[in-house]
Amino acid sequence: MYLKYRFLSLFLQYLYIMSLATLEKYLPKDALFYVEKWLQPFPIEIRISRNRESKLGDYRYHPIKRCHQISVNYNLPPDLFFFVLSHEIAHLLVRVSFPRAQAHGPEWKNAYRELLLESVLVYQEDFQPLVEQFSTNPKANFSVSPEIVNYFRPQTNASSFDGLKSGNLFEFRQQRYQLLEKKKKRYLCRNVSTGKEYLFQACAEIKIVANDSR
Repeated sequence: MYLKYRFLSLFLQYLYIMSLATLEKYLPKDALFYVEKWLQPFPIEIRISRNRESKLGDYRYHPIKRCHQISVNYNLPPDLFFFVLSHEIAHLLVRVSFPRAQAHGPEWKNAYRELLLESVLVYQEDFQPLVEQFSTNPKANFSVSPEIVNYFRPQTNASSFDGLKSGNLFEFRQQRYQLLEKKKKRYLCRNVSTGKEYLFQACAEIKIVANDSR
């Protein structure tokens, strides 16, 4: 039994080391230091994922392997990749210390805040103030922060609702929509295929496909 457990422990450490070696090329300069520091005590698998429309990162605990698992989308700019990775590491830390805590409750907010502030100098200088501002009250999804979304928008080739007029068409998650009207801070849009109407946040990442009202 001891030998079996010892083998499992060494195997997980091997996965951890290999993941970090692969991970470095996706991170900002000097960010790996913090990743190693935060994760060193834990058996973990870190995976570079395909592009997922529904999420940028993911955390879970694998009870059979007895290890933590984190994945982050491969196509994120380095600062955003590290920002998302820190989000998921905060989930890991909360699960270890507060197993019954809510997913994005106060324990997670505190953990994420501490990680962001500890590593803030790793980010690009013009992004650091946005990180500090976001850390005052971290949200489950940074898309509620227009400043952060707009910061990364040129790097992800995404567009925004700025400049769109009623009747203009755009794509969101491989579906085509038509802008109907602005309602306070959100935009009422119709799915061209289904006819159903949806409210979009102003910071949603969209792709403009036509500038006519037909």
